[in-house]
Amino acid sequence: MRAVDQRLDPLTEATVTVAWVIIANKPFYPVYVWYLVGDGVYASLWTLAAAPLLLTIPFVAKRSPLAARIALPLIGTLDTLFETKLFGHNSGTELFFAACIMLAAMSFRAEETWWQRGWLPSYSSFLSLHDQL
Repeated sequence: MRAVDQRLDPLTEATVTVAWVIIANKPFYPVYVWYLVGDGVYASLWTLAAAPLLLTIPFVAKRSPLAARIALPLIGTLDTLFETKLFGHNSGTELFFAACIMLAAMSFRAEETWWQRGWLPSYSSFLSLHDQL
């Protein structure tokens, strides 16, 4: 078998790079919690649950660049919802939605605007139900 040199388009490469940066920083989050708060380290270990999902993005990108670009904001949103539920609203984890919104806004091409628009109801519904979740 010959190895096929399959280059990713620049937008998908950027998505994969962001995924790798998040993966590289995820293991340090419990250390940040320990250093800054001193309590809640064991609870913060649950934030590593999203790491395997994030690890799939570089592999999915080779088969379907669009699926990888959809997966990054989706996993980020689910991770943010989980962390907000885990640590509570006062923890400030909801601020990660800003990054998720930017990922959703910048991860798609002009002809994929419906994928961008599809994120708007999920973010706006969470922000409107903020105190009830």
